[in-house]
Amino acid sequence: MNWIKKISCILLVIPLLFSCSVQDDRELCCDGNTLRFRYLYRESDKFNTYIDKVSYYLFDAKGKYLKELPPKVGSKNKVDISELEYGKYTMIAVGNSYGSGVLEGYLSGGLEGFLFRLSNFRADIPSTLKNTDRLYWGEKSFEVKHRSPNSYIGEMSNIHCVLRVRVEWEGTPKYSTGYGLSLSGVGKYNEFTGKHGYDIGVHRFPLVKEHGGRILEDVPLRQFSLNATLISLRWTDENMPNLNICHDGIPVSKTVRLGEIFPKWGWYPSRDEVQEYEIRLRVHLNGTIEVSQGLGVGVSDWIDGGSFS
Repeated sequence: MNWIKKISCILLVIPLLFSCSVQDDRELCCDGNTLRFRYLYRESDKFNTYIDKVSYYLFDAKGKYLKELPPKVGSKNKVDISELEYGKYTMIAVGNSYGSGVLEGYLSGGLEGFLFRLSNFRADIPSTLKNTDRLYWGEKSFEVKHRSPNSYIGEMSNIHCVLRVRVEWEGTPKYSTGYGLSLSGVGKYNEFTGKHGYDIGVHRFPLVKEHGGRILEDVPLRQFSLNATLISLRWTDENMPNLNICHDGIPVSKTVRLGEIFPKWGWYPSRDEVQEYEIRLRVHLNGTIEVSQGLGVGVSDWIDGGSFS
């Protein structure tokens, strides 16, 4: 019966070989010579759900840029590090960058100078930006050692902010076309090193700089209302933008100061791993704007955020 005992032992060991702890940044029992990035959202890895494409940038122990590495074939969240020489490195992962900005500084300034600058300006209003990509970012320092599994896990962070807005009028809107919604005071660039950033749980967030940008999205008027999604770089409690209804790119409403409204609702962007918000504006006949949470139609569920007149 010894062969039965041997088979039983093998069956007990197999699960250990193929299980990986989400608490350890070393994948000791998984792919060797691999750096894997994950995106933890509500306690599960949602990398493949939210990140469509990713690029990997490698730096040496002193922060000098070395090269861009491709993801493993069939596994966009993994990078093969088997060809690297022994030593310490830092990898920066950039997810969902489709052209709303450009990477700068890393070729000459290395990791310390690495940044993402928004560049998707509108053709009709050159100083005004369009929506930002739904960006994700991750940074992982690791060491390639002799006779070691050399398998590590890096964390991705959500580094964009989504604001969904619904606008309703008490009467008939003044215009039938040409409407837009704008956010003023959004960040113009993101540092792509986490050195000066901040943490929320397992997520690290690099700093957003130059909060003087403006995003404008054209919005069609349907059934006397506007529905828009505005996407920018992350906000902080100290740097929240102002919202305006526009016509042909020019503000035609009272300014809605989000920095005054959010604290009334207990909304603090600096504490939110994922920044996704929904608000509703009601424009009265005298031009006063009332603000509420959510996108629902009607006033039965109105959660007042104040008015701007």
